[in-house]
Amino acid sequence: MGAPWLIGLNWVIVTYLAGILAAYLPASRVVRVLVGAALMVGFDLCMEPVAGRYDFWHWTGELVPLRNFRDWLILALLMQVLFVRTPFPKRNPLVPLVYLVQLFFFFGLSLLAP
Repeated sequence: MGAPWLIGLNWVIVTYLAGILAAYLPASRVVRVLVGAALMVGFDLCMEPVAGRYDFWHWTGELVPLRNFRDWLILALLMQVLFVRTPFPKRNPLVPLVYLVQLFFFFGLSLLAP
């Protein structure tokens, strides 16, 4: 639909990062799914302003519609449910750093973009 294919791969990575971060919480699976999904949508909030500036994709009127974030939340919830239910070790000490580096990358791009 016009988005770079690497964005799909990036969402797999973001699912993993958010799921691992949420797994550190001493909380129920439901709470971890909600937190993981919120981290994914939060990442999208940081990425959307940069996307149009670098021709990743564009929104009509240059405003990101709220339905985009609603739809990402629904998809993120589904992805986090799958993540939580998939049996593998959910610890990785590099995850907080990688998540922050990605956030800073898009924050930095937003500052540099015309």
